[in-house]
Amino acid sequence: MKEAIIDLLTKKAGRDVTTASGSAWLLQDIIVVTGEYLSLNTVKRLTGVLSTGPDSSQLHLRDTTLNIIARYLGFKDYNDLQCYLADGTSQFRKADGLIYVEELPAGATIVVSWSPDRELVMRRLDSGEMLVEKASNSKLEVNDRLQIAQIMSGHPLIVREVIRNGQSLGPYTAAPDYGVTFVGIQTLPNRQP
Repeated sequence: MKEAIIDLLTKKAGRDVTTASGSAWLLQDIIVVTGEYLSLNTVKRLTGVLSTGPDSSQLHLRDTTLNIIARYLGFKDYNDLQCYLADGTSQFRKADGLIYVEELPAGATIVVSWSPDRELVMRRLDSGEMLVEKASNSKLEVNDRLQIAQIMSGHPLIVREVIRNGQSLGPYTAAPDYGVTFVGIQTLPNRQP
């Protein structure tokens, strides 16, 4: 169980969390994502940087700590995480907070935000591109056309291509360190510019 959780933490963090510096980075990411605090030594025990005794394959952490870890990983609580792991980590189900842009109807509006105070409001066009309708504190601008495959809360927003005034600016990544903190969908009538 502990190995599987470390694998999930590594994937979520996008880096090796089984080193002292990786554990320190993970702690900061947990605080940013959940708004809850853990001690660095607790995280190091979880990731195996600090020994937990003779049976280091077991989790010897408080329920509150395990619930924080589960919420960081996108689960309701530790029990929900255990059920997921018991069913196996390979499942045919859509991850919570994952949006496939190609599945959205034309006119659907997506709101995406990330730290510290950035927000995009985008509308899906018939062409499959996303049109930026509002951009707060972002390098992206209103009327930019974005080619995006998917958006997932807790992960960077990866834009395959940004088109501004008919010119390609190339790819763009928003929130590369901590991922987007909010993704919301609103379906609106089809409107093309």
